[in-house]
Amino acid sequence: MRRPRVNRRLVRIVAGVVGLVVLVAGWRVVQVARDLSAVREAGARARDAASAGDLAGVQGAVRDARGHALDAEAGTTGRVWAVLQRLPLVGGDARTVATLAEASARLTAAGLPLVDAVARADGRGALGSPSDGLDVAAVARIAPLLRSAAGVADSSLADLRSADDDRLGPVASGRENAVAELGPAVAGLRRAARTAAAAPTLLGADEERRYLVVVQSNAGVRSLGGYAGSLLEVRVRDGRVVLGRTTTAHAFDGVRYRGLSAATRRVFDARTAELTQANRVPGVTEVGRQWAAMWAARFDERVDGVLMLDTVSLGYLVDAVGGVRVDGRTLDGTRFRDLVQAGVYRDPDPVRQDRLLARAGAAVVLGLRDAGPDAALLEALRRSLEEERLQWAPQRASVAAAVPATRLLEPADAAVLVDDTVNRFGSKLGRFLRVEVVPGSCGRATQDARVRLTLDRAAGARSLTPSVTGVARGAAVRLRADVFVLGPRGGAVRGAGSSVGRWQGREVRRVSVALAPGASITLPVRWRPSGTPPVSRVVLPAPAVPGPAYRSLC
Repeated sequence: MRRPRVNRRLVRIVAGVVGLVVLVAGWRVVQVARDLSAVREAGARARDAASAGDLAGVQGAVRDARGHALDAEAGTTGRVWAVLQRLPLVGGDARTVATLAEASARLTAAGLPLVDAVARADGRGALGSPSDGLDVAAVARIAPLLRSAAGVADSSLADLRSADDDRLGPVASGRENAVAELGPAVAGLRRAARTAAAAPTLLGADEERRYLVVVQSNAGVRSLGGYAGSLLEVRVRDGRVVLGRTTTAHAFDGVRYRGLSAATRRVFDARTAELTQANRVPGVTEVGRQWAAMWAARFDERVDGVLMLDTVSLGYLVDAVGGVRVDGRTLDGTRFRDLVQAGVYRDPDPVRQDRLLARAGAAVVLGLRDAGPDAALLEALRRSLEEERLQWAPQRASVAAAVPATRLLEPADAAVLVDDTVNRFGSKLGRFLRVEVVPGSCGRATQDARVRLTLDRAAGARSLTPSVTGVARGAAVRLRADVFVLGPRGGAVRGAGSSVGRWQGREVRRVSVALAPGASITLPVRWRPSGTPPVSRVVLPAPAVPGPAYRSLC
């Protein structure tokens, strides 16, 4: 059988057409790659400019990104790119590049009006410092743009995650980089949108708001933060912040709170619900109710919300505002922590100690009031929230609707909490205490771990005053505390001390310890989840050093 003759002229024509298509497609791919690279570079410039507070720089970078994104999107449309997406081996990569280009175009389309609106508001002084007054109406107008940008970023992230598998290294790394950068951006835009939406209510657009700020010292160990060194009232009206009454724990001598349930008092041995024990219970809402009630009983003033933060988170904020002045000295975050955790106790008079703590807390509030809403301050707040150091308990329904209460414990969380109020002499050894959780087995039915408490040798230094050690000079130093081990909601906990009942659906066990300087104690613990996922996080006492107040378990 004779083979059919091949029309060589036709073959040459087809080969020429294919070569032309490949040439055009190759040129198109190079151009799109350049445009997408330029979009990423412009995005990096925008982030750097935002960190420096250069809104004009942000606008210019986003406009550049917008132009290159449109060019990339145009380059991935038409017949040539349609052919590329159908070719074997490289078709998935071509589709992924098209997804990247489309995502870039959508993101810049949503981002440009947002940065323009922020720049216009800033140009009018609407986003000035809280001491001058923030224009809450301008912030409210920005809220829908933030919400829209968050939605676009979220859907773009979903598209990139579900894009075709890549075979070409540059395409795969480009998609992975985009996903890695978009994830935090989505979370940040969502937080910013919620904050902007809540701003009119929180900043007193309709009526004056009063907030109680409780500054807790990590030198004392409590289930929720530390000892209350100072309490400050902040008043807000039409975006203008005014520091109101400042006071100390001694102002509440004799003031009692009688709203704790019998079960809560029994489980946590809260014999007297006074100021020093107000945060012995780990429930944010319940503790906020206590603070607000005692403030009202002492000063006959109602507050709209209670903000609780420790000295480490204050140090983050101090660094964010460039330092604060306390008693004629300018302190950065580290020096501020040293003052409120240690330096204040060199004076043996507890009244003068509290007054210094109150002045230090007021200095931070005034520094925050005079600072604008820059990236460093927002990052400090984000870090404090992420590390579980900043807690918020709204006291009015309208405020709670704008910003619900923070939660110390999620349903599947376990917790190891320490309370040193059992020391009747009031030691301030908390900054020397370290609480660690060493994971063991991580099955679904049972999860084993070792809880280790260590008191640093520095707690025995001769230079420490009796107000820190809780004993007379020369006497043996001991940190005496109750350790509460909480299971997940609906589950059980075994191995540590004895069970003292259930609190909010969690079994609670208690161990009383006495640690000498340099000593440690290890407690074996077994958590048994029931009806909840396995424990993945154990909440710990907020440490006196930077770092999270929780430990990932499995």
